[in-house]
Amino acid sequence: MVFALDAVLVWTMCAVALGSAGSAGCGGNAGPASSAACDMSGDCSADDACDDCGEHGASDAFAETEGDPGDVEMALQMANALNPNALNPNALNPNALRPAVLGEFALAASSLGDPAFAPLSAPGASGMLSRELFRYAVRCALDASQSVTLSWVDGHGDTLRETYRGSVGLAPSWAQGPLVNEDEQRWVSACLAALTNWYGVEVVVSLRGPHAALAQLSPEEATYYTVREGAFWGNLFAPEPRLWACHEPANVAHAEAADRECAIGHPGTGPNGQTIRTPCGPITPAGACAEICTPVSSAGGFLPSCQASTGATPIAQVITTYLD
Repeated sequence: MVFALDAVLVWTMCAVALGSAGSAGCGGNAGPASSAACDMSGDCSADDACDDCGEHGASDAFAETEGDPGDVEMALQMANALNPNALNPNALNPNALRPAVLGEFALAASSLGDPAFAPLSAPGASGMLSRELFRYAVRCALDASQSVTLSWVDGHGDTLRETYRGSVGLAPSWAQGPLVNEDEQRWVSACLAALTNWYGVEVVVSLRGPHAALAQLSPEEATYYTVREGAFWGNLFAPEPRLWACHEPANVAHAEAADRECAIGHPGTGPNGQTIRTPCGPITPAGACAEICTPVSSAGGFLPSCQASTGATPIAQVITTYLD
């Protein structure tokens, strides 16, 4: 879904979703996502004009829809389509990139060691999932003034190039060195979890939290994004990576109608007809937000801290998501 509010700039992408139902790839048939702003040609050449165009013509080009250019908010409203398998790529292919390995290097092409670059340049599904994780990591960690360009030779001998642009700015220093600060690891992890979509489709969400990069909530955003979906937290870069989510029970039906299910899990039917929930990759649904999070901040509308279960250590690096 791509749209503009007055004085708001919304970024979106045409994302490649592997192994998820209802996905829409560039150059392919559109599913539930709106991809009208994406390059749907599916034709990727190997020159500089092909920035953001991936292997086999998959495009991740940013589309801009803008209101008043003198008053722009772009960090808080994000289109999400990150495949859950990209967060936990070993579930699909043991050679895909793991977040913990990526965090060992600066988020710059010249600094990526072979343990990170080899998965990124791999052919097939493994490489595509690895690059999907990479581009979302760049979007969450770096700000709009930063970007990373990767180039490699594919299995056909063609040189491919992709440019990934920053947006939110939760850990901009990752461009200069490894992601070793635990708070920054948690912020980037929460952002990746919040942008994960079971179906791999684009749904614009409002990201809110007690971080300077998320602090500026425009009146338009507060007016249009009023349905609190839930919250996400955890650390994908820790020795034992974990992610959690909580949901707002009164808004589950609204979220599911918008193809947003990762706060509570994908619904299915059990052997006795009961509803069962399947987690989105490594994101563990922890329950209703009111039971495990501190009350919502009246200033920013976000949950200041959450815990994995009652009595567990509260985590302050939490991103609360809102839908329209």
